[in-house]
Amino acid sequence: MAVCVAIGIFVIIGFSTIFFIKDKSENYFVAGRSLPLWVVTLTLGSQSLDSNALLGNADLSYKYHFFDGAVLPIGLGLSLILNGLFLARHIHKENVLTLPDVFAKKYGKVVEIMTSLSTITSFLFLLAGNLVGMATILSYLLGMGIEAGIWMSGLLVLIYTIAGGLFSVAYTDVVQAAIGWIGSITFAAYMIHNAEQNAPPVSIGFPGYMYPEDGPGCELYNGTTCSDDNPDRCCYNEALWCPPDGDFCRTDNGAYPYGDIPVFLQEMSNASGLFPFPNAIVFNWATIFVLGFGNLAALDFQARCMASKTATIATVGCIIAGLLTFAVGVPFSYLGAITRTFYGPDTARAEFLADVSILLSIYILYLYCYNCILTT
Repeated sequence: MAVCVAIGIFVIIGFSTIFFIKDKSENYFVAGRSLPLWVVTLTLGSQSLDSNALLGNADLSYKYHFFDGAVLPIGLGLSLILNGLFLARHIHKENVLTLPDVFAKKYGKVVEIMTSLSTITSFLFLLAGNLVGMATILSYLLGMGIEAGIWMSGLLVLIYTIAGGLFSVAYTDVVQAAIGWIGSITFAAYMIHNAEQNAPPVSIGFPGYMYPEDGPGCELYNGTTCSDDNPDRCCYNEALWCPPDGDFCRTDNGAYPYGDIPVFLQEMSNASGLFPFPNAIVFNWATIFVLGFGNLAALDFQARCMASKTATIATVGCIIAGLLTFAVGVPFSYLGAITRTFYGPDTARAEFLADVSILLSIYILYLYCYNCILTT
């Protein structure tokens, strides 16, 4: 009931901004270039901490690992900071209504049309992700299907966006940020502080399992020499833990060298950090790069820079919003990581999915190099 009431309040606030428009296109598209620092900061932060970056973040950190989700707020926060340092004040000083207008002034009509089409296409995907996130919440609250929730979400957003333009979006963002961020960071802090750290112990493995060279498994479980082919490697001691004529066999899935703990710092620095499972280290760094630099051309970010009262407010608002994105989004990734200690690959309720993104990246690179060889 509380969430439903909050959604109703958001729609009412957004619709009430219709009185701010006064038949002026500048008021509709860039809120009359009147937004103060606190509004700019909160509305920018709300754009980066949407349902994609929060719900998708926790979902990815659960399905794969911590940084597979955390790269979303890291990349988005980085983009806001870069935008504040290098672009925000220049975008504001252009005194235009939309981002394609900036390209039109610099490069002409053709580039303006190309920019418009590309941004419309990219934001269709962003809108789709956010509508699914909203629909997930509504379907849980109201017992409806996801498709019905998507239609309802789209209708609610359409109503108040048409009514007040950027005024309605910015001021509903402020209320949503105040409620959503406090709830998100409070819940994340509570779970981090109170969740039982009951991750599975260091993997003992199974017959034929080879212990990682940098892990304690070999010494901990009295591992033996693997074979004549690998005399320097240590393997599962089958005679000790799973004797052919014994009444017991102690094994696990051999998921991780250090047990399925919530965070592996090696995931972002070591391609074998999640051995024996694939580590999407290239994909994760690519995600940070794409979000960090790609969102410099984001319509939602730049529209708020145009709507700022001054160029300084646009700059400072971006930097503070970026830092807030880190502060709220990264701890939220921990929720998926905590959940995995109950359902991870070495638990009795394992639901682990190997992240094959790195394998796809390698395959694409292979095809590219092979093509280069053929053409050479």
